[in-house]
Amino acid sequence: MEVKKIMKLKTLIVVVVVVLIVFASYFVGKFSLGLIGGSKYQNPSLMSEANRKSIISISKESNPSIIGQDKGAIYNVSPQPGNSSFGLKIIKNANLNMYVDKGKFLETYNRISSMVETYGGSVINSNYSKENDIFSGFIEVIVPKEKFDSVINKLGELGSVTNLEISSSDVTQEYVDLNSRLKVLEAQKELLTSWLKQAKTIDELLKIRSEIEQVESEIEQIKGRLNYIALNTDYSKIDIYLKEGAPEKTSHGTIFGKIKDYLMAPVNAFIYSIVGLLVIVTFLLPWALLGLGIYTVARKIKAKS
Repeated sequence: MEVKKIMKLKTLIVVVVVVLIVFASYFVGKFSLGLIGGSKYQNPSLMSEANRKSIISISKESNPSIIGQDKGAIYNVSPQPGNSSFGLKIIKNANLNMYVDKGKFLETYNRISSMVETYGGSVINSNYSKENDIFSGFIEVIVPKEKFDSVINKLGELGSVTNLEISSSDVTQEYVDLNSRLKVLEAQKELLTSWLKQAKTIDELLKIRSEIEQVESEIEQIKGRLNYIALNTDYSKIDIYLKEGAPEKTSHGTIFGKIKDYLMAPVNAFIYSIVGLLVIVTFLLPWALLGLGIYTVARKIKAKS
C-alpha cells in the first residue's frame, strides 16, 4: 500500500509539473508573439494623450449608418454650440484615412491641396511614395476652425473614407490663467524698472537687472504659449492618410467563420506553447550548461582531494 501511495504521489507531482510547464510556455509564447506583432505600423496621432480631452472615432465597419457607403457621404461633426460667444478655447484636430480609385491618387492629392487653399487653409506637410505600382501618401493641413466641418465633408466626396478620428481639447482655463499670470508679470516688470532708475549702487543695479531679465523670460514663455493656443484654436489640423486602391474588406462573422475561430483557438494555444517552450529552453540552456560544468569541476576537485 505504501508503494502505491508513493507511486500515486509521484504521478501527481509529474502531472502538476507538466501542467505548470505547459501553462508557463503558453503565456511566454503568447507574450513573445505579442511583442513581435506589436511592432506593426499604426497611424500616428499628432495630439498627445495628455491634451486629448475627448475623442470621436468613426469607422465604416462599426458605424455604417454614420459613414455612408458612397463617396458623397456626409460627416456630421458639428462644433460645440456657443464656443465663440462664451470665449471658449477649443483645440480641434482630425485624423482621416481615405482610399481612392487606382490611377487617381495624384489627381486627388492635388485636389486636396487646392481645396484646402480655397477654404483659407494651407498644407504644412506632405509626402507620398509608390510601391508595387500603388501610390500612398500623407497630407497634413490646417484650416480655419469655422471651415473644419466643411473641409471634412468635402474630403468625404473625394474618396472612400474608412476611418475618421476627431480630437478636441479645452484649453480655456489655461488661456485665462496665462493671461492673468502675464498681467502680474508685466506689473512686476514695471515696478522693477522703476526701482532700477532709483538704484544707487552697482550691486543694486545688477540685482534688479537680473530680476528683470528673469521676469522678461517668463513673459516671453507665456506669450509664446498664448500664441500657440491662439493659432491652434483659430485653426484646426487635419492629418490625411491617402492610399490608392480598394479598402480591405472585413468579414461579418458567418457560422463558418465562427467554426474556424473555434478550431483555431487550440491550434494557436499549441503554437504559443511550442514557442514559449523554445524560449524557456533557450533561456535556461546556458544556465544549465554552466551548472553542469560547475558540478563536474566540483566532483573532480572532490575526487582528487
